[in-house]
Amino acid sequence: MPLVGWRVEVVRDFIALSDVAKQIAFWRRNLNTRRFRAGFDTLMSRAFLRRVYPPQVLSFLPSHFGAVLRKRLGRGFARHLNSSNPYVRALLLGEASIEPQARRQSIRFILADAASWLEPWPVRIFDGFALSNILDGAEPAYRSRLSRAIRRAATNEAVVVSRSFAEPQPGIENNCAESDRSMLWGVVDVRNARIF
Repeated sequence: MPLVGWRVEVVRDFIALSDVAKQIAFWRRNLNTRRFRAGFDTLMSRAFLRRVYPPQVLSFLPSHFGAVLRKRLGRGFARHLNSSNPYVRALLLGEASIEPQARRQSIRFILADAASWLEPWPVRIFDGFALSNILDGAEPAYRSRLSRAIRRAATNEAVVVSRSFAEPQPGIENNCAESDRSMLWGVVDVRNARIF
């Protein structure tokens, strides 16, 4: 925060706001400053990200990714109350406002290649899938393979939530990115797994 001119107490004041008009005014005046824009845009530039990520991972990112992310943040601050949005505190301060609680004990988080992990499971066993950036930069053959594995393993009512940092393609019907309180995604595609 000090590198971009932000002070912790100013960020905490912003997080406490519960009026979207005040949030946008505060964001523009105190946080989305020239210094922040320059630093953030440099950090999110292809030249900088190329040092950390391989080309295929960066291929899906929109040009001027820093500016795109800042626009998404502004859109989110104009739509969601900061004081009741746990993602704002996590994003801006790196602090969890509450410990996430699973709704059901049967939820498990697995670290594995998604298609390889799903393929051996019995037919129609899973009720939902959350795919964050899994298809970003993926080859068409892998996309098809994962789609087949999901459709096979999904119950009839199963839902797939697929998130991407990419900008939405024209004609996407199920994009819920503007409603998502985490604010960073360009695409939050929500659909029945049978048509994924």
